[in-house]
Amino acid sequence: MIVLVGECAIYVIAWAWPNCLGLEVNPEDLTRSLQKNYGNTGQEQFTSAIDLAQTLFNCCGVESANEYDTSLWRLQALGRPSLAIPLTCCKLENYNTSKAYLNPVPTNATLCQALEPNRHEGYRHLEGCNDHIQQWYRQHYLIFLGIGLVAVLVEFLVLLSTILTCTRIYKHNQDVKENSKNVRTQPKTGITSMQSFQRRTPTAAYSNDTYAMTNSFRQNYKLVDRLVEIYRGINLNKGRL
Repeated sequence: MIVLVGECAIYVIAWAWPNCLGLEVNPEDLTRSLQKNYGNTGQEQFTSAIDLAQTLFNCCGVESANEYDTSLWRLQALGRPSLAIPLTCCKLENYNTSKAYLNPVPTNATLCQALEPNRHEGYRHLEGCNDHIQQWYRQHYLIFLGIGLVAVLVEFLVLLSTILTCTRIYKHNQDVKENSKNVRTQPKTGITSMQSFQRRTPTAAYSNDTYAMTNSFRQNYKLVDRLVEIYRGINLNKGRL
């Protein structure tokens, strides 16, 4: 639960204030990084990323191609001395290939590297890459936020399902315990009622309410009583004789 709350907090911060998490593209920082790191040893991934952006978006530099004039790549001649700008800033013959940024082939390398604007115009990209990078970043950032939202919702549903399942299991266990108690108490109740029946007084056991005489019983009783009187009369007569 704590992890889910933390993820929600990070998601909200990333949505509202991406710069707090370092998720914002700052053109000034990107320009300084280009002038410092492009072409340097150990920065091959950064150099490839810039070349890929310049080839993919048909642009040069962050704001303009002039940024390479004051870069370490140009001042320390990290590239070929004859290059004023990277070859990926030129208009390429193989721009349709996926690996063009790794092996760029300019349509006219000489005019592309010319310093005079009237000569290199039409052979190099003059627009900076900042607007294209910002647009690409926003598109992928929204995709990233959408995936994060789906992940948070899935985790919430899993947590809710787990809580409901645990609640049902607990309720089931409580019902089983209650049923077990009821089963155990039923024999005791039967013994108690049997004992109470056995302890009844004889008066209560043979009361008129318990055994009521029927008409046939009364007739049989009168008949027996009549036979007893006849028997007594016979004995009385024998005694007189």
